[in-house]
Amino acid sequence: MRMFADDVKIWNVIRTDADDDSLQEDLNSLARWSSKWFLKLNSGKCKVMHIGHGTCTEYHITNDDSNNNVIKQITEKKGLGVYITADLKPSTQCVRAAAKARSVSGMAKRNFRRLDKEDFLLISRRTSGLIRSTVSRHGQRT
Repeated sequence: MRMFADDVKIWNVIRTDADDDSLQEDLNSLARWSSKWFLKLNSGKCKVMHIGHGTCTEYHITNDDSNNNVIKQITEKKGLGVYITADLKPSTQCVRAAAKARSVSGMAKRNFRRLDKEDFLLISRRTSGLIRSTVSRHGQRT
């Protein structure tokens, strides 16, 4: 288990039914811990991602009202600026970085329509660094 400010991530390698049970017990322990320390656990924000396999194990978490809620299964999640997908392919990350770069490029084009060639080249040189840094930043973090 890892905690990041108000975010908790739990992971486990699942090979057997005992591994499934172990992960469920970890979730139960987290729910008990959060209740003991009066840290409300929002079960609606809890999600599970099966990475590398199609196992459809259903996990549950108990909230403060003692309701046993099914944890929603997802195939993509952005965490710490990086998109993680169930198949671990980088295509989602690349598509989002390219879209952001096109967005910045389009904004420059829309706002500087009436330029002669010399002014365009001047602005192009100035904004290419912005676009390049946006692509680099989003290629690594977004």
